[in-house]
Amino acid sequence: MGKSSPEDGRSQLARLMAARLATSIAVLGLALVFVGPGEEAQEAARGLYGSIAAAFLCTAIFAAVLPWVRKIEPYAVLQIAVDLALVTSAVLFTGGGRSIF
Repeated sequence: MGKSSPEDGRSQLARLMAARLATSIAVLGLALVFVGPGEEAQEAARGLYGSIAAAFLCTAIFAAVLPWVRKIEPYAVLQIAVDLALVTSAVLFTGGGRSIF
């Protein structure tokens, strides 16, 4: 197994960021369609919309910083950890074990 070049890693991270952006847009669309009225729903909606906003913000920051990253692997690990945290928060705010996510 050969070692991949830093440019290969950058293009893979760019695809990861594009996937995060597409997923965030899809989740935002679902939230706009399915969040119903009621105090409990509004509280969950605030958390979900906060998670979505964080995903958009993280994607923008990661994309802006990518050209200056020297070590791709630790940067990729950071992005995956952030993605895990974002998905976990989306699940938490949409019902935990009963979540559609």
